[in-house]
Amino acid sequence: HLLQLAYLLFGDIFVLNARLDLLIQNEDISEKEIGQLQEMYGAVNKLTRLNKSLLLLTKIENRQFSETESVQLDQLIEEKIIQFADLISARNITIEKEIRPAELKMNHQLAEIVINNLLINAINHNHENGSITISLERDELMISNTGSPLIVDPGKVFERFQKSDHSEGLGLGLAIVKQICDRYNFIIRYSQNEDLHIIRLVF
Repeated sequence: HLLQLAYLLFGDIFVLNARLDLLIQNEDISEKEIGQLQEMYGAVNKLTRLNKSLLLLTKIENRQFSETESVQLDQLIEEKIIQFADLISARNITIEKEIRPAELKMNHQLAEIVINNLLINAINHNHENGSITISLERDELMISNTGSPLIVDPGKVFERFQKSDHSEGLGLGLAIVKQICDRYNFIIRYSQNEDLHIIRLVF
């Protein structure tokens, strides 16, 4: 069903992009219409991200990421913190970390997706001038962030299309992380302590 939905979306996205490209080539277009077209392009971009996420979920479910290798999770986390430095700085978020060496046997691309999605989640659902704490042990990763109280059922945070009013995302980031964790029999848990949101991943 996910694959069928992804292919349907792909066709719709292709048609919408083609029509938008034709409209924007009109020399008589007004500034107001340009603004409306930009909003439409933004909506198409969201559909494109949704389509990619659905295809990724399908690939994970069908075990298409079968290759495994030794992944140095500590090094991967440090690389991703550097990669997201501009996003972190833009919101003046403080990073506290205690990262010990940890090695996992898994697909490297899926490991990257897990860390990407967890860090993006911690940044997007944070306050201005907030904080993120990252703790990595040999058999456990914990990422916590400050943020507004959760408005969805805490037991449903890893379900597809669950998102808060403050989120610009599609509600698939943590669902993808959960799917990968299930693939490798990792345990993932969410908890909340006042304005602190905590995700623990046990290998």
